[in-house]
Amino acid sequence: MSLLSGLGEIPAMSPPSGVAPNFVNPENKSLIGVVLGGVMASLMALMIINRAFVKWRVIKKWTKDDLTCVSAFLLGLAYYTVIVIAMQSGNVGVHQYDLKLAHTLDHSYLLACYLSSIFAPMTMIFEKITFLLFYRQLFRPLRWLRIAAFLGVIVTILAYMSFMTVVLVYTTPSKGETFATHYQTLTFEKAIPVGIASSAFGVVIDLYIISLPVMGIHRLKLSPRQRVEVTGLFLTGTL
Repeated sequence: MSLLSGLGEIPAMSPPSGVAPNFVNPENKSLIGVVLGGVMASLMALMIINRAFVKWRVIKKWTKDDLTCVSAFLLGLAYYTVIVIAMQSGNVGVHQYDLKLAHTLDHSYLLACYLSSIFAPMTMIFEKITFLLFYRQLFRPLRWLRIAAFLGVIVTILAYMSFMTVVLVYTTPSKGETFATHYQTLTFEKAIPVGIASSAFGVVIDLYIISLPVMGIHRLKLSPRQRVEVTGLFLTGTL
């Protein structure tokens, strides 16, 4: 308790030059995150329903990417729920320099952050391999692309599972520790570069996922105009 009380007037992050920390009534934009997240979750739900209807009534065939797509949606909802819980602590949506350092040691906030380190990479895995599994069906005549997509699936799973495991090792409190006490150890800080590496890998694998269909399209027997149109459709993924 003495340690926490000593952190009562220390900002969680140094403010920019000329800016004074506002602990009394800080600007909070968490509502924006909740609303936008809710809108995106609703749009995803509509797309999942549309996909299920088409597969059931039109194509009348279910494939592996349907399972991974639904899994990604459910994990995404779980991740969104965790973030909303973190927002209830008042530590999300506020500039770090407007927060007292002691507030960032709130148990519910730290627990939500811990759970997000599980749901986030799991969501990423199922999101990305859904595209890769779909490519294996769409470009079935192109053996090299099917192999490239399969390798992408393996690398994606292994990479994100490795990142998640290392982060959990560093962020899980030892016996007798709480999240608050463990948060202040050097062991916890080791998880930061792992998170950065995970983000960097995410960018690389996204570029890989986008490039595969673009290269595949140019190997198909399509007119120049059709190639441009189909390529443009896939490149909307960059948005």
